[in-house]
Amino acid sequence: MLETLVVEVLLTLVEELRFRRTAERLHGTTRRISQTIRNLERRVGGPVLEGNSRKVTLDKQLPDDLRPANDRGLPGDTARDG
Repeated sequence: MLETLVVEVLLTLVEELRFRRTAERLHGTTRRISQTIRNLERRVGGPVLEGNSRKVTLDKQLPDDLRPANDRGLPGDTARDG
């Protein structure tokens, strides 16, 4: 199970697109945000984010049990069911 900080960092980073803005929004430092992401990547054995300067998303290789429920494409998820 992921700690609250890790979930907050992931979701905020995907929303904000930038480590600096994520750190500001979570009242932390970019170093702490980077450490959190690196530690999670070590834990899962690979990247957890993909993207570029315009878009950051959760990596497709991230296991479902580490994804937020609304990002799993579960049945009844209207955003995915189209």
